[in-house]
Amino acid sequence: MMKPLTLLLLLLVLVLVVHLSSSACSLGIARVGVLINTTASLAEVPATFLSTTIEISQLYVPGRLPDTQNPRFVNLARNLAPLRLRVGGTRGDTFYYDLGPDPVRTPPAPYTIVMNASMVDRFCQFAQKIDAQVVMGINAGQGPRSGTADGSWSPANLEGLLAYVQAHDYPVLGFEFGNEPNLFLYKFGSQATVPPEQYGRDFLVFQRTLQRYNASWWAVGADVDYAPVVGEHVILPDYDQRFLAVAAPVLDAYTFHFYPLMNKEKLKDAPEFLAATPQKLLDPLVLNQVGFWGRRVQERLRNYTASAELWLGETGSSVGGGAPNISDRYVDGIEWLDKLGQLSQLGLTTVMRQTLSQSDDGDFAYGLMTYDLEPHPSYWMAVLFKQLVGSRALPVQVLDPLTHKHVRTYAYCGKRRGSVVLTALNLQQQEAALLDFRDRLGDLQYEAYHMTAALQSDLVQLNNQTLQANADGTVPPLPPAVTGSFRLRLDPASYVFVVFTDANASACR
Repeated sequence: MMKPLTLLLLLLVLVLVVHLSSSACSLGIARVGVLINTTASLAEVPATFLSTTIEISQLYVPGRLPDTQNPRFVNLARNLAPLRLRVGGTRGDTFYYDLGPDPVRTPPAPYTIVMNASMVDRFCQFAQKIDAQVVMGINAGQGPRSGTADGSWSPANLEGLLAYVQAHDYPVLGFEFGNEPNLFLYKFGSQATVPPEQYGRDFLVFQRTLQRYNASWWAVGADVDYAPVVGEHVILPDYDQRFLAVAAPVLDAYTFHFYPLMNKEKLKDAPEFLAATPQKLLDPLVLNQVGFWGRRVQERLRNYTASAELWLGETGSSVGGGAPNISDRYVDGIEWLDKLGQLSQLGLTTVMRQTLSQSDDGDFAYGLMTYDLEPHPSYWMAVLFKQLVGSRALPVQVLDPLTHKHVRTYAYCGKRRGSVVLTALNLQQQEAALLDFRDRLGDLQYEAYHMTAALQSDLVQLNNQTLQANADGTVPPLPPAVTGSFRLRLDPASYVFVVFTDANASACR
């Protein structure tokens, strides 16, 4: 039996622990050890790792895409160069290609939209100006199958487009076969469903067709959609594996789509727990999804081929055009920076943000800028990433990660030889974090780029200065705060780029 004095001492210790804990909470700061391994790399990070898209409907619906001749739009996009520019989307699987001087106005059924030469010129010439490589989505839907007895895909209508692009020597990296084939049933009806094995055989024909026109063009697919929480849709399970079993030998890049949350305003049947809110974009469980599904897709791909690149071919914080006042606000940049960190460590070579711009009616809230060419906060995160992050992802760990699960860190080589860049995010809304750099980096001077704002602000501050583009769309100098302290304060719901210019990291030389 415990003695009274012993019991009293235990109670006093307990009271002291509770008091200290509450004091720490009242101080609102957590000390977090960070250790970067500068001698090994996890994966290469290509200069085009951070890329973006033009949604296909922006090409033919008036008011959806800003004027691609506008110097401000050109410069705003060029600030993100080099990049891969995907031009694709759902309606791409209904296109009829007529690149002649007098294109038809109404396509033959079951095609619904005509892609003409002026549309191709528009986005290809824009890509030339902004130092982008085009990845163009190709119709893999009902139209090219309507004239075949067995429902297989025919390249006949595509060939005119390929000849046109080749003749103009446009900056096209490759072509992507279809868009989300595992959702054809939902989007176009049961008659449009294509089994994955057939889709794989069609891809072989598609790849051979590309090679006849230009042997350097990449064959990209299959653009399988992964839904939040459940992953692949249950109607056609394992679509990716069944496709890969047939098509993997000729794949240059394998693409999948993923969004962690849903726009409840558009997707009325979306479950409430998946409805986008600012707070959910700070939830580690929500953020961890992209890494989970990225690993799943990567494992499946490597079972069939070691040579194809893996891309996240379309993504944002919320499916359904993005969530207004969330996907176009400061909090979205936190989700995207974390996503880039996770996928760079996995070795994905491209992450394509949907979309480069919004439309004039405010649709595509996930666009990096408004239709009137005002950058959203996530745009500025992307600019910093492009300016600071180099060619390799490095191992990094938060010491005592269970206690500090709301502090997320990712490390890279910097642009300068031997330098190191750390991106750190604090998901806590009330508590600041004090990053304690361990090992020799703690003795070095560093440059810090703190990004802060209210969660739903449409402006962002860099080191307490609001960021705005110049009138011509160029960006002003983005100076860091320079410090020699081995500790760095990370405010609640904020993120930072930390550059160790003198790290002399052997992995980055």
